[in-house]
Amino acid sequence: MKLSSGDASLYRYFPFIFQISADAPQAEVGEIRQAFDDVEVTLERIRPVGYRVVVIDFESELSCVPVQAGIGTDQRDLALLIKSVMVRERPASAQGTESWQRKNAKLALDRPDSSAPVFVIGPGRSGSSVLTWAIGQHPNIAYIDETNWLPLMLYGAASGFQMASRASMSAARRLDISEDLLLQYIGQAVDRLHRHVLRGHATRVMLTRLANPTVVYEQEFQAARSNWCPKRRWVDGAPVNTMATRIIARAFPESQFILTVRDPLQVIASFQRFTAKGGPDYSVRDTAIWWLRATEAGMKALAEFGDGRVLLLFYEKFLENPIALMRACFRFLNEPNFDASARTFMTIINATAPQGEVEEASYSNWIEDPVVKHCVEVYEQLRNQVPSDEISWGAFATGDLAAWERDLRTRLIGCFAGTPDTD
Repeated sequence: MKLSSGDASLYRYFPFIFQISADAPQAEVGEIRQAFDDVEVTLERIRPVGYRVVVIDFESELSCVPVQAGIGTDQRDLALLIKSVMVRERPASAQGTESWQRKNAKLALDRPDSSAPVFVIGPGRSGSSVLTWAIGQHPNIAYIDETNWLPLMLYGAASGFQMASRASMSAARRLDISEDLLLQYIGQAVDRLHRHVLRGHATRVMLTRLANPTVVYEQEFQAARSNWCPKRRWVDGAPVNTMATRIIARAFPESQFILTVRDPLQVIASFQRFTAKGGPDYSVRDTAIWWLRATEAGMKALAEFGDGRVLLLFYEKFLENPIALMRACFRFLNEPNFDASARTFMTIINATAPQGEVEEASYSNWIEDPVVKHCVEVYEQLRNQVPSDEISWGAFATGDLAAWERDLRTRLIGCFAGTPDTD
C-alpha cells in the first residue's frame, strides 16, 4: 500500500509516525517526513481462505498530541491519501488461523507487556553502536547510551548478598530473601529509572516540536518523539554486557539479546585504527583474545537461552539489506515493523576511519599469530553454523562461565571482607 501526505498546513509538524495493520498481528509503522511525501508499507493479513472482508486499523501520532499536551482538540484533519494498493495472495502453506489470536487486541504499541529490555551484545567494533541506534528509532524502543555500569552493579550486588548470607543472623536468611529476588528488584529499579527519564525526555521533545512545527527534530535519530509513543522498552548496546548475560538475564527475566559477530580480522583492523586516532593501545593479540572471549560468551548465551531469546546477526549482513535486517530484529522482538529505522545504517556512527578495507598484507601478518589464526577458524565455523558446544574455543577463551563468575565474586568479596590474594 502506498500512502501520501498532503499540504503542510494539514499537520502539526514533521516528521510524524503512524501505525497500520490489516487483520494481522504484525503491525507496520510508517514515517511521514514532509508534505507530499510517499510512503510504502507492506501489510501482512492472516485470515482463513475465502474470507474477503479486510479490516484496517490506523492510528497516528498527531491525532493524540493536542489532548496529551493539554492544548485542547485540533480541528485540522489528519489527511493521508491512499495512492495505490497491490494485493498478493499468500502461499497456501502459509495460510491458516494459528496466528490469528489478536482479533480484538489493541495495536502493538499499546500492549502493556511490551516492556522487556533489549541488549545488543558481542565483541566491540562489531556494529553494536549502529544497530543499537537503529533499534532505538522504533516508536516503542528507546536508545540508552552505553550504561557500562550494569554488570558491575549486578555482580557487586550478588557478591554482597553472598557475603552477607554467610552470617547466621543476616536479613537474607531471616526474611528468606533469595539472590534472584534481589537481582529482579534491582532490574525493576533500573527499568523504572530509564522509563522515568525517557518520559520526561519525550514530553520535552513533544513540547519543543509543537512550539517549532517547521523545525525537523532529529530527523535521523529520533531518541523520543512525543507522549503518543513513550517508548516502553529500551535497548542498551554496551559491549561489556556480553560477559554478564547470565546475571543480566536473572535481573531482567523478560529481556532479549541480539548478538553481533564480525570477521575478527576486521575487528582487529578497527581497533588498530582506533589506537592510531589516539584511543587506548589495543594490541593485535589482546584484541583477538577479547573477540574470542566475547564471541564465546555470546554463543553460550544463545545455547543456554535459545533462539527465542537470543538473535545471532553477522555484521556483513548489516549493509546488504538494512530493511530486511531490521524487520528480522523487530520480528524477533515481537514489535511492529518500522522500516525508517534502516536509515541509521546510512550514517557513520562511532566509526574509527573512513570506509575501506585494510591491506591484505596486514591480514597476512596478523594471522601468523596463533590466537588470531584460531579466531579466524572459529569465525568460519560460526558462519557454517557449527553448534557452539562443538567448537574448540581454545585456551584463551573464557571457558566455564560459571567458574569465571565464581572467581569474580570471590575477588569482589575479598575487597570488602579482607580476604587475602584478591588484588
